[in-house]
Amino acid sequence: MCEPQKINQKSAEAQTKAKATPQLQKTIKYLEERQTNLSRYSDKLSNALYAIANAIDDLNLSSDLYFIDTEPFCTREKDEFTTEKGYLQIYKGTLITHYAVLRYGYLDYEKTEDRIFNSIPRSERKQIVASGRLPIFLAAVAEHMRETEEDYRKVAETAEKMAASITEAQ
Repeated sequence: MCEPQKINQKSAEAQTKAKATPQLQKTIKYLEERQTNLSRYSDKLSNALYAIANAIDDLNLSSDLYFIDTEPFCTREKDEFTTEKGYLQIYKGTLITHYAVLRYGYLDYEKTEDRIFNSIPRSERKQIVASGRLPIFLAAVAEHMRETEEDYRKVAETAEKMAASITEAQ
């Protein structure tokens, strides 16, 4: 009595496998197509961000220019006690990302780490653009540079006046 039941069960499993195999193959092919497209779009995103970073590098900004965004482009809860926030930053004239890891619990601490674009996951590269922070950040950097330029202009004019008064006194 047990034997025929096993045969019928195996027969049903074989029929299910036969039906599932074309569907499974179709699903695998679909997954492969999605992955190919995702990789292609991810490459486009990365290349665009590299082009922006290279354009900023090509400006030869002052190596003492340090500017960090006031708002994160991404926030990720690593666990119930740890949060990681990513910020855009100009450091030594180069556009990079700055991560602050905040841990709350028995011992609170903050750890920071700077990363270049090619060392961050593609989901975070996506968030740089999707957050809208990049143009806002670059506008803030431009305003900071305008203020710095104005300060240097005033100091340079004062220095020229001092030099002129010394030259006239001789």
